Amino acid sequence: MQEAIYALTGKSGKFLKKDVTGEFKPDIKARNLNSHDALSLLRLAEIGQLHNKIQKFTDSNSEFFLCGLFGQGLISQVESELVQFYGLIAHMQDNVRFFIYILLTFALKKIFFSFIHSVSYF
Repeated sequence: MQEAIYALTGKSGKFLKKDVTGEFKPDIKARNLNSHDALSLLRLAEIGQLHNKIQKFTDSNSEFFLCGLFGQGLISQVESELVQFYGLIAHMQDNVRFFIYILLTFALKKIFFSFIHSVSYF
C-alpha cells in the first residue's frame, strides 16, 4: 500500500522506478509483484506524473511559473488543491495504518485465545 502512496505522489518506490524521461517503469528486480498489481501501480503512477507536472507549475523557480495577477491567482488555487490532495493521501495512509493495527490486534487475540484454550485442556 505504501507503494501506491508513493506512486500517487510521483515518487520512486520499491517496485516502480522513474526513468530519465520522468516516466515510471516497473523495477526488474522486484520479483514478488504480479502483473495485475504492476498495472495498477502504473495507473496510479500516471496520477503521480500529473502531480509532478502540477508541482513544477507552482514552483517559482521553474520556467512554467506564471507572472501577473491572473497567474498568481491560478497558482494559489492550484496550491490549495495540492494541499487537499496531500490531505487525502495522509488520510488514506492513516486508514491503512489503522487497518493493519486492527488486523494485528485481531490476529494476536486469536492466537492468545487459542493458546488459553489449549492450556485449559492440561
